[in-house]
Amino acid sequence: MEGVEVVDLDVVLKALQKFEETNLDWVDCLLLAYSPEIPVYTFDQAMVAAGGVLPHHAD
Repeated sequence: MEGVEVVDLDVVLKALQKFEETNLDWVDCLLLAYSPEIPVYTFDQAMVAAGGVLPHHAD
């Protein structure tokens, strides 16, 4: 695709696979793809169920 530069192809491919397999938004899939390297905390139970992120509970 002309004019598109992918910085981290492995992460984008993992995100595309997660996007295909789940009902998550694209940005959520990108966060999950990055989550092995960067801890991600969320209130979103769908993301927690998809795996790779840590639940964040309001105190």
